[in-house]
Amino acid sequence: MATARNGVGVAATEGHDTKDDGELPPLVDYVLDKSAFREERPCTALRVPAKRTGEIMAAVRPYLFKVPRMRTVVTDPATPDTRIVVLAGPVDLSLSHLAADVREKIVSDADIQVIKHVYEIPYEHFQTDQVLKRILPDAREVPTAFETVGHIAHLNIPRELMPWRKVIGEVVLDKNPAIKTVLTKVGAIENEFRVFRSEVLAGEPDLVATVTQGGLRFRLDFGKVYWNSRLEGEHERLSSKYFREGQVVCDMMCGVGPFAVRAAARGCEVWANDLNPESVKWLRINAHKNKVGKRVRAFNACGRTFLRALAGTLRPPPAPADGEGGVSIPEGGVYFDHVVMNLPASAVEFLDAMAGAFPAERFRGRMPLVHVYTFLRGTEEEAVANVRSVVEQHLGGPLDGPPEVHNVRDVAPGKHMLCVSFRVPEAIGLARSDAAVAGRKRKASGAPGNAAP
Repeated sequence: MATARNGVGVAATEGHDTKDDGELPPLVDYVLDKSAFREERPCTALRVPAKRTGEIMAAVRPYLFKVPRMRTVVTDPATPDTRIVVLAGPVDLSLSHLAADVREKIVSDADIQVIKHVYEIPYEHFQTDQVLKRILPDAREVPTAFETVGHIAHLNIPRELMPWRKVIGEVVLDKNPAIKTVLTKVGAIENEFRVFRSEVLAGEPDLVATVTQGGLRFRLDFGKVYWNSRLEGEHERLSSKYFREGQVVCDMMCGVGPFAVRAAARGCEVWANDLNPESVKWLRINAHKNKVGKRVRAFNACGRTFLRALAGTLRPPPAPADGEGGVSIPEGGVYFDHVVMNLPASAVEFLDAMAGAFPAERFRGRMPLVHVYTFLRGTEEEAVANVRSVVEQHLGGPLDGPPEVHNVRDVAPGKHMLCVSFRVPEAIGLARSDAAVAGRKRKASGAPGNAAP
């Protein structure tokens, strides 16, 4: 696995630019001085009897000083018997900014004294963007948004701000109590596991995280496997729409199990595979932790090999990833209802494995539904319109009907992540001799074949 200067690698997130960024620019010589952010703000305040604080606050509530995490009522250093109620706006001892009736009530009350008060706002009360706007060069977009993976914040810092990356990481860590580690991508994807070079900017160099999604807990090493927290909604959408209790799911590129574990939790039998052994390790852990280990069979092989072996057209099949005692693919393969191909950068290139992969005695009349993820550029309408031809090109022939296309998310301007669901045509998917017969029958009868989902 490729490593950064601190030895960390992180799996690529969908849609991010993966070209080599070259040498990183040198870090700026900057030390964050938190005391420099201490701000004194003069304002109008009311010195009131402690026992009447609630009553008077209610009368001036629309005019109270409001800053996140700052108190509106403070103790009076002059005496314990009074409190200071802080009002919004600049110093105005005449209270001209108050409504006339409210002003008259305050001025006529002998217990209330209008005073000037200096409110001290420390660094801890500034928001992330407020701090960074003071630090970073002018006219720079402040990078405050990040992907959360358990205790990890994954920032995407533009190259022009990379000299400031350590300071940015420190501020993000300070301002987000649940975050313990802040990192950013610093290099290109350099292997088949989609792991890019990264750098821990602040906090603990611990990349083993726990993520909770849909009531399920996923453990993973973010430095060694692929994960994208933004896809939680898509994981739930596909699982709830298609997977039914008793069905069998083939997950060709399973990662740490966001689809496989969900399917098993819904009562499906899952045969799951990933080329990355680290992903398979965490898949097994997640299946066990979520009490679905008996319904998830894990394999570490090429996706093409796995699909054809599971369908029964490739022997010998790959060995189970859990070694001796693990469940092997039965002689002749198994039937499965769904194929999930969740590797949007290249999954469509594996569609050619469907050609002639399915024995007729098991699959004729009930070909599996395929759910393949891919990226396409253009407008959303153009991407949805063009994706069928992309699928058919890689599949090696026409679909039997229009596929169902779901725009998962826009990963960049003009770049869309799509999920395409379709039933494998018998003329393409059945084992060669069976497919030829199916094709002749379809041509003779004029039947459209398997309907799209």
